[in-house]
Amino acid sequence: MKLGQASLAGAALAAILAIAPAAVAQITIKIADSLPVGHYVSQYFTKPWMEAVTKQTNGKVTFEYYPAEQLGKAKDMLALTQSGVADIAYVVPSFVPEKMPMSPVAELPLAEAIGCKGAEAYTRLVNRDSQLRKLDFDANRVRPLLVQSLPPYQIFTARKISSLKELEGMKIRVTGSAKAAVMQRVGAVPVQIPTPEVREALSRGTVDGMMFVYTSLFPYDLHPLVKSATTEVNFGGWISSYVISDRKWKSLPADVQGAMTTLADKYNREGCEKVMADDLRDRERLVQGGVSLLRLSDAEKADFAERTRTVAEQWAADLDKRGRPGSAVLKEYRDELAKN
Repeated sequence: MKLGQASLAGAALAAILAIAPAAVAQITIKIADSLPVGHYVSQYFTKPWMEAVTKQTNGKVTFEYYPAEQLGKAKDMLALTQSGVADIAYVVPSFVPEKMPMSPVAELPLAEAIGCKGAEAYTRLVNRDSQLRKLDFDANRVRPLLVQSLPPYQIFTARKISSLKELEGMKIRVTGSAKAAVMQRVGAVPVQIPTPEVREALSRGTVDGMMFVYTSLFPYDLHPLVKSATTEVNFGGWISSYVISDRKWKSLPADVQGAMTTLADKYNREGCEKVMADDLRDRERLVQGGVSLLRLSDAEKADFAERTRTVAEQWAADLDKRGRPGSAVLKEYRDELAKN
């Protein structure tokens, strides 16, 4: 080979080597949650989303998944993301109320938020320049991806009850200020306990019952401890999301960011619809297992509605008193709900 040809060949090889790392660069993302292995959230949201992101990016993005509190407790998930121990983590705002005080707006017992409507409104709110977004996400240097909402919470008790009046004085496990306010209105004593710790609390008598949804009883093996359950009552909801740290997000190429957000929208919608359908199925599973359903009479429904009529305003006013824009965020959320 002549000198000139050798120089050209060497230059070509150098150019190929220079661009090769970028062409085959791999991105590994660590994702953590507190959910039991096989939980419906991981089956409907997390795993399909991860697989779809990997496929859409042609294998450029892969995930290391750490379920079941392998990297930390449920209440520590936000901190794990902020510190970089995890890039993405499953965060329940009600478990970190001092850090994310505004998100429980989506857990208020609002009739217009039942089903997937509440999740859709909340998702739109946290993906635009809203007060909620600024205070609960931007201030914590994270951004939401996968958002989960659940059917209206019911009350499950370790002893059989035949009316809501029997809840008076009972210690009921709740999550968040919104559902705590509802329990206080019916005379119960709200006790804040993270989900993975509920079974032990119920079995030991630390609580007499809990706010839950039918579908969540089975993954946490709570159904053998339950004797009674309410039905068709709106005690409030649940909101949670997998969040990614701003630092990690900004390091990702635009095409990866696009794939993540587009696919998150898809699985947020599809996952919510599946969860709503499963809740009805699992109510029947519970009944077949011997649990007694408490159906409220028309008079009891009217009494409950009157007792809880101003829970949303109370929640907002309590935040306003603490220097937080509770009323403003409640208005934001209701305005989004009105668009559904």
